[in-house]
Amino acid sequence: STMPRFSVLTVMPALLVVAVAFFVKYYPWEEHTDLRKMVDWNATWGTSEGRKESFRVAVDSADLDDLQRRILSARIAPTRMAGDSEEDAWAYGTDGEFLRDLQTRWAGKYLSKWTSEIEPALNEHPQYTAVVQGLRLHFQYAKTQKKGAPTILLIHGWPSSVVEFSALIPLLANDPTTPFNVIAVSLPGFGWSEAPSKKGFGLPQAAVLLVQFMRQMFPKTKYLIHGGDWGALIANAMAQLAPEDVKGIHVTWMIEMLPMHRIIESLGVSVHGLVSAG
Repeated sequence: STMPRFSVLTVMPALLVVAVAFFVKYYPWEEHTDLRKMVDWNATWGTSEGRKESFRVAVDSADLDDLQRRILSARIAPTRMAGDSEEDAWAYGTDGEFLRDLQTRWAGKYLSKWTSEIEPALNEHPQYTAVVQGLRLHFQYAKTQKKGAPTILLIHGWPSSVVEFSALIPLLANDPTTPFNVIAVSLPGFGWSEAPSKKGFGLPQAAVLLVQFMRQMFPKTKYLIHGGDWGALIANAMAQLAPEDVKGIHVTWMIEMLPMHRIIESLGVSVHGLVSAG
C-alpha cells in the first residue's frame, strides 16, 4: 500500500483555521477594543496654562500684507497641453488657469474685504479659549435665553473649521420652538486651537479631550453632539467614553467600526466554509 500524499496547499487552510481560532479565543480583545481601557484621562498634550478667556479674530495688517505678497509671488506651472479641451484641463493636476484666477481673487478681492467684512463675520458669535489637558482650545458659544434648553456640541472635520457652522449656530440658538445652547469647538491644530506638542494624539485622545472640555467648561451638563467627517468619529467615541454625559449623537458620516475580533471571527468562518466546501 502507498502512503497518502499531502501537499502544502492541502494542509495550509486547516492550519490557518486553527491559528485564527486560537488567536480569536486567547487574544485580550477587551483590553484593545474597549475605549475606556485605551485612554489616559489625565494625559496632557501641551504646556499651556490659564483660565477661560474671551477671544476675537484680529489679524494684523502687516500679516495680511505679507500673505498678499506670498500669494502673488507664487509661480503657477502650466498644466494644459496644445490642443487640450476644457475637459482635459484637469488631466495633469489642478488646472493652471483656474489656479491663476483663484490667486488673483484671493490676493485681491478677498483680502481687501478682510477687515471690513470677513473679520466681523467671524466674530459674530461669542468666542473663547480655555486650557484643557495642556492645550488652549478655541470655541464659540451661543447661549439661548430659554431656561432648560438642550445643549449641543458641534464638531467639525478635516479639512474644515468652526466657520462651517456659522449659518447653523443662529438657526439652532434662535429656533422659536426648540432653541439650543450651541457650542462649536475647534479641534486641536485647527483654527485658533493649539496643536498637541507630544506624540500619540489620535481619535480616542481627541474624544477624551472634548469630554474633559465639556466637563470643565459646562459642568454637570448633559448634551447632544453633532459631528461630520472626523467629527462624526469623535462624537461616536465620546458617546462610548461618557454615556452618562452624552444624551445622543447626530452624524453626517456613517461608518461601521467593527471590533477587530468580530472581523477575525468572520474571516475564520469564511475560511472554514471554504475548506469544507473544497
